[in-house]
Amino acid sequence: MPELPDVEGFREVLDSCARGKRIERVEVHDAGVLHGVTVARLGRALQGRRFAEPARHGKWLLARTDGPTLMMHFGMTGQLVCCRAGDPPDPHDRVVLALGREELRFRDQRKLQGLWLAEDPDADVARILHGQGPDALSLDRAAFKDLLSRRRGRVKAALTDQSVLAGLGNLLADEILWRAGLRPTRRADRLDDAELGRLHSEMR
Repeated sequence: MPELPDVEGFREVLDSCARGKRIERVEVHDAGVLHGVTVARLGRALQGRRFAEPARHGKWLLARTDGPTLMMHFGMTGQLVCCRAGDPPDPHDRVVLALGREELRFRDQRKLQGLWLAEDPDADVARILHGQGPDALSLDRAAFKDLLSRRRGRVKAALTDQSVLAGLGNLLADEILWRAGLRPTRRADRLDDAELGRLHSEMR
């Protein structure tokens, strides 16, 4: 399952492949990955737009343009791939954004999440991300300690609850806890300052 580092990697792919480039064509090969938007509306909204600097919040990738923002969530098996135009298609390429010599391909085998269109880059993004906690990499040590010290459940559950902290999944949480020398079953509100500090350092 793509977690925060994977989605950050997809953000870098998007930035290096598409930033400043014009979307010449939108090809939807499987509308099952579209959420709240039709194929026709997606094409009208994006064709002719230029990609701006992308952003990430937790496991969400925000593909900003000079108009709407295309929001991507990769679920269990999603990927964002930069290909040369004319490269052989993959059977799991669901949406292709043609950029001239390159193409951005949203590739996903299981289709558990997909693409959302935020036509208002402020209000719609906020609506779609409603309920998400702060991005895991955005918190300084003091804010992180304050957040976890108020959680009464298990520390792993707090780390992987996207409404508490956005971006971490099971694999990453297990690795962070192991590196910090903490059992996943420890209560978050019973960790001392040193333990919370180690946890924050390993998360960063």
